[in-house]
Amino acid sequence: MVFGWLLLALLYLASLFWIAKWGDRNTPLARKITSNAYVYSLALAIYCTAWTFLGAVGQSTREYWMYLPILLGPMFVYIFGYSFITKLTLVSKKQRINTVADFIASRYGKRQAVALLVTFIALMATIPYIALQLKAIGSAFAIMSQQQDQQLIVVIATVFIAIFAIYFGTKQTDVTEYRRGLMLAISFESIIKLFALILIAYIGYSAWRGLSTDAFLHEYRSADALAVFTSYSFWAQTLIAGAAVICLPRQFHVAIIDNLNIEHIKTARWVFPLYLALTALVIPVIAMSGKVLFAEQNIASDSYVLQLAIFSDMLLIKIIVFVGALSAATAMIIVATLTLSTMLANDVVLPKLLDNPNQAGHKEDYGRTIRLVRRLIIALVLLLSYVYQQQLTGSRSLSSIGLIAFSLVVQLLPAIVGGLYWKKGHAHGVYAGLLMGLVSWTLWLIIPLLNEDMSVYSQSEILSQGALVSLFANAIAYIVFSKIAPARLIDKIQAEAFVRPAQLNQDNTKRTIINVHSSDLVTLLSTFMGPSRCNQLVSEFEQLHNISLLQHQVPDDEFISFCEKALGGVIGSSSSQALINSVLEGKKLDFTEVINFFDDTTQAMQFNMTALLTSLESMDQGISVIDKHLNLVAWNKKYVELFNYPDDYLIVGTPIEKLMRFNAKRGELGMGDIEDMIQRRLEHLKNATPHRFTRQRSDGHVVEMTGNPLPGGGFVTSFNDITNHVEIQKALEESNIDLEYRMKKRTEEVHSINADLRLEIERRNDAEKELIRARRAAEEANASKTRF
Repeated sequence: MVFGWLLLALLYLASLFWIAKWGDRNTPLARKITSNAYVYSLALAIYCTAWTFLGAVGQSTREYWMYLPILLGPMFVYIFGYSFITKLTLVSKKQRINTVADFIASRYGKRQAVALLVTFIALMATIPYIALQLKAIGSAFAIMSQQQDQQLIVVIATVFIAIFAIYFGTKQTDVTEYRRGLMLAISFESIIKLFALILIAYIGYSAWRGLSTDAFLHEYRSADALAVFTSYSFWAQTLIAGAAVICLPRQFHVAIIDNLNIEHIKTARWVFPLYLALTALVIPVIAMSGKVLFAEQNIASDSYVLQLAIFSDMLLIKIIVFVGALSAATAMIIVATLTLSTMLANDVVLPKLLDNPNQAGHKEDYGRTIRLVRRLIIALVLLLSYVYQQQLTGSRSLSSIGLIAFSLVVQLLPAIVGGLYWKKGHAHGVYAGLLMGLVSWTLWLIIPLLNEDMSVYSQSEILSQGALVSLFANAIAYIVFSKIAPARLIDKIQAEAFVRPAQLNQDNTKRTIINVHSSDLVTLLSTFMGPSRCNQLVSEFEQLHNISLLQHQVPDDEFISFCEKALGGVIGSSSSQALINSVLEGKKLDFTEVINFFDDTTQAMQFNMTALLTSLESMDQGISVIDKHLNLVAWNKKYVELFNYPDDYLIVGTPIEKLMRFNAKRGELGMGDIEDMIQRRLEHLKNATPHRFTRQRSDGHVVEMTGNPLPGGGFVTSFNDITNHVEIQKALEESNIDLEYRMKKRTEEVHSINADLRLEIERRNDAEKELIRARRAAEEANASKTRF
């Protein structure tokens, strides 16, 4: 039996691995499914952990409706806080945020100390929460297998989660990249745990109908139960849960960082609350059924879900519920571990590691180093969680541990909300607020909870009061110290970028045009693109729409959109829209807005310049560029190697005449009067005369120089060392000369042989004639002898 449940756990964990692996495939079907809004919406249900799956039922048996706040808070946030979630996501995408610590640190002047403090709070809140999930896994295995020793399954689950998180969470160093397989696996687990809860609620309700004659949920309709809705603790915990769904590192990552399309939030706005509502509906049914069925047995209320599955005596239901419990725990552990590893790596380990002077010159290994650091941190976090689960979770209920973690992590709320809506929010306010919140949290929560004799209800009351008191103290300190602290320029720039992101200024309302004509937009285009390019684009627009733009004509929407797109190609879409709107509406841009609007443009220009310089450096030809005043402005490494100028010569702004004179004195310009040669070359440059010629230098190298003028003045010259080409050409010419000589010599030899052959032929002809004459004479002599 034990082996069977262990094998089932391993098979389920392996199936998660397969699902995530399939989701990472770059096939059309995989991309279509993983890019679906419902996958994103269901992944948000990672919020529902073992606390919800098991602990909420236990809390409901003791306190009736007090389980609701943990579900109502997120429902209210997504239903009524849609604009807040959207803005949070837009800002994070624009600023390339990768964790909640990165968000807060970036907003408040990009201070690493802020990130360290936030990471410390997240670590304190998350380690006990992961331990809670490990405890739930062990409890589920022990109950279903009837085996008291649950450490084996906890160890196996911990090791598997470490492997899963390392494999799917550290493939790439860019954690803002959408992890399709991971999101698909989390969504699948969300479906499993909701289905398991609904199934067990049906089983429990069917069993309750056969045993009880009381009215359905009669205890939940009593005066004592309904009084919960007017209690301080109920609404305090609702506020805490609403804040937690924003501040929890794992929830922030899934909802914000892993958001593939901003439009998906519209779907999540109703799918996620519906998921929570269904969960909330089945919990009292399970709790009521468990109390009736197990009234005479000493069974912990936190295990009613699992005990009802055993009560059904159906193997399939046991399997589904056990897998649901695993889903509720493993999904949270995986994402929480990944998020913590990113925060610890980025904000604690890597800043120290990469600043190490011994790492200089090894930048090519940074990607491997970052992945290795994150993998080690994942293993360390899970090890700490396992140790915590072994030592400290034996006497705590699931709900109390979860609420403690929530009450700590919500200390990040003032910094997040203030960072999005209050420009004067300052890093000093964050420091003061978080420290004040931590001190208050410790005094109100930790010290009273050390009393083991305190009832669960008293614990819940103190947790609720302490959380709100510490949160209130945090907010007051944040506001006061933010107002006192002097703001630096970086604080103002980041405040503008987060409070008024460029994307949010876009709307579909009709623009107000204040005394603006088409000529004004043309002037704006000409300023950024140059007159010739501007005239070309305007002419193309007129031909395309078969119109003629009038200078004093009020621009229509088509021409405005055209100008935005044309300008966006130069300075970026957000910057172009900001400029166009400021022109149309007659607004002035303050200093911080200008810097913020052109942040994208600056980054694009820096990227393009870096790409250009890299391309120049990788070229085989030497390149030099001079401006219209004949001063050197750019060059590449090959140019330096070719001419070997002194160090103080190659400086931006050096007159090209100085370099020419240096070369002339070395004999690089050829023979003749130095001043005459220099003036002749300067005249070519001033007249923007293209040229192409070769020069043999004093060291024997042959350089081909090609010069072309630049638009608006200036000259670019390329220097190509063609020594090898010239030597090969000379070798070929020498080979041709030698071949011609040899062919001529061979021809003369053939002619001589032919002459000798002709003489021999003539000699033989003469000999043959003599032979014929001799034969004839002999014949005549013989004939004469016969006559006589």
